[in-house]
Amino acid sequence: EDSIYARAWPYVCSLASHSDSIIRALFRELLLQCCRLFSNRDCREQNEKTRAARYLVDALFEALSGHQAAKRASAAEALAEFVNWTCKQMRPAEVREEMTGVTGKGFDAL
Repeated sequence: EDSIYARAWPYVCSLASHSDSIIRALFRELLLQCCRLFSNRDCREQNEKTRAARYLVDALFEALSGHQAAKRASAAEALAEFVNWTCKQMRPAEVREEMTGVTGKGFDAL
């Protein structure tokens, strides 16, 4: 993909788990703030912000599947932040709508 986001997010994820504590602190906070920003309801429409959010989540999952433990931990923390803030910003009616049809699947099926 030829998007700046597709190229930048993997570097941000890497720098958020850098061995230098100052670099790690700066980019960890940037990554978490971006997770909060892109979890916004406005990102559910098809626009540049949505594509940026999609590339962010793709980069987080890519980092989760990597071999570096620090990078996996950083990506897991950021993904949890993204999901947490997505849930916080949903209205109760939206949550019910999203959960329709989930009963009987996943862990409930066990």
